Amino acid sequence: MSDVKEQRRKHIRKVYAETGSIRATRRKTGHSIGLIRKVVRGQDEPRKPPVSVPKRPSKLDAYQALLRRLIVDDDLSAVLALEELRDAGFDGGYTIVKAAARALRPSRAKRPTTRVPHKPGAEGQVDWSPYRVFLDGKAAIVKAFSLVLPFSSLIFLRFAMDEQLETLVRLHDEAFSELGCRPAKMTYDNMTTVGRHVDANNIWINPRFAAWA
Repeated sequence: MSDVKEQRRKHIRKVYAETGSIRATRRKTGHSIGLIRKVVRGQDEPRKPPVSVPKRPSKLDAYQALLRRLIVDDDLSAVLALEELRDAGFDGGYTIVKAAARALRPSRAKRPTTRVPHKPGAEGQVDWSPYRVFLDGKAAIVKAFSLVLPFSSLIFLRFAMDEQLETLVRLHDEAFSELGCRPAKMTYDNMTTVGRHVDANNIWINPRFAAWA
């Protein structure tokens, strides 16, 4: 079948070269104008198989097992996983770790949320959020520390270069000093410097954080 199509292409091209007209080629060959146009424009050529592009090596290739443990088993954020990877010798950036972490992290079905009433001063909520900025013309990741009072929605916000325990404690002290008080209860979102879930019924608290608290 392919030989027949190729002979047809050659015949159409030959006649078109002689006549210089699509309509005249149609009259001499009997083929449709649409087909003749495709052949003349090269749109009737057989499709070439896609070229397989070899996968480029990634800086993360040697750290995939460690990254999986940090993200899946330890449930660390991409920011904290990056710090652990760099301690192990990884010299890549945050973007590649964040993309890999998103692919590794199991998707969680969204559940309906319930508004929980809070009494004044009863609770403070602390979290870290990474932001990509430029410092001295170079891309860098800064960490936003936030302490929110749910009753009033008041937020204490500061930026830091790391999420180390010493930084976390210092920012707590600054927040309590500025607020002039300390909430009766503090809650944290998967912050391993504070603690982590060992299993469904047990939570490990960082002894150094507990001593400060």
